[in-house]
Order: sequence, then structure tokens, then C-alpha cells
Amino acid sequence: PSTDLNTILYTSDKEKHPIENIRDLYKDRYGNIWIGTWGKGLYQILNGSTQVRKVRIPALDDSLIMTSFAEGKDGNMYIGTWGSGIIRLSNFSSNDMEVSFFAIPKNDPHHIDWNIIFDLEVSASGYLCAGSPKGLRIFKETGHGLEEIEYRIDGESSLNRFHEVKSLYKDNAGTIWVSDYGGGVVSLLQKQSVVDEI
Repeated sequence: PSTDLNTILYTSDKEKHPIENIRDLYKDRYGNIWIGTWGKGLYQILNGSTQVRKVRIPALDDSLIMTSFAEGKDGNMYIGTWGSGIIRLSNFSSNDMEVSFFAIPKNDPHHIDWNIIFDLEVSASGYLCAGSPKGLRIFKETGHGLEEIEYRIDGESSLNRFHEVKSLYKDNAGTIWVSDYGGGVVSLLQKQSVVDEI
């Protein structure tokens, strides 16, 4: 049996053609859809609208490659990028949005690998989990921004546990599922303190 699907092509409000090079979609707590692209800018479909609008933030360059989104418990929106680390949008639902960048400085020899973010999820306890070519990185929000933490999983240091983490998923119970290239699938059961901050 076949099924007929009704479709709507969402186009830019000015350009009247589909957005190109879409890398990730995310629905925020207000029902807005965020559209991250591979070097073509940041877009939104506001809740209840059929129009795509470009999000114009002076501090964000349209050439940024946006790979993922995650919404923090603190009300911040986090954007993972390819090569520019993590971007935090504070007050993202208002016109007073503030932009902060968290990246390894370019004079660090490891800045390229560490600034590539494949995927983001926020844990049940509020930690920002980032999948990267260097494994799973976990950050906590401080008064000054994001601070990366070292952690242990079943007694093993985070520096030795993961290889390359391309995908994360948080289920309804708050468990973070990690796809580890060369290391299988790992679940982080935060309620049972499998992940412990050092």
C-alpha cells in the first residue's frame, strides 16, 4: 500500500528558493525550528509560520559551518560548528541575544581537531556533551562561560575511553547514547553516577 504525503516547501522570505546545504535541524522549547547550514548562514522557521527567516547576528559569519544544536537548562542555545568550536546564544528568544564563542585558540597545535563538533546534547544534570574527532567532551556552564571537565566512566578516564564521537542521542529517561567510532555504542546512565566529574 502507498501513502500520500502532504508536503510544504519552506523557502526564504526574500530569496523564494529552498535553503541550501542544510546540516542540522532543531526544535526549541518555543516550537521554533532552527536550521544550521554548511556555510550558508543560520535560519529559523518561527512556530506557526511557513516562512523561513534568516537569523542575522552581527557576530556570526555566514560562512560558519553549523553542525548541531542543543538547548541548555539555563535557556541558552548552543551551536556546534566545524572548526569554530561551540557558540552560545544567551537570551536566544529575545532581541537582546548575546553571542559567545568557545574554541581552542588557533596557536594551539590541536585547535583544528578540538574545534570540530559533530553533535551536541545536554545531559539530565545540565552538562553540555559534545561529540568530536577527539571523543566525547563534556562542559559545564560557569559564570564565565563553558568549562571543559575531565570525567570518569566506570573508573576509566575520559581521555582514554572514546575515539571519535559523531553522534549523540538523549532518550526520554535522560540517558545519553554515544556512538563511538571503533568503540561501539555506549550509554551514559547519569542517574546511576556512571559519569563522575573529577
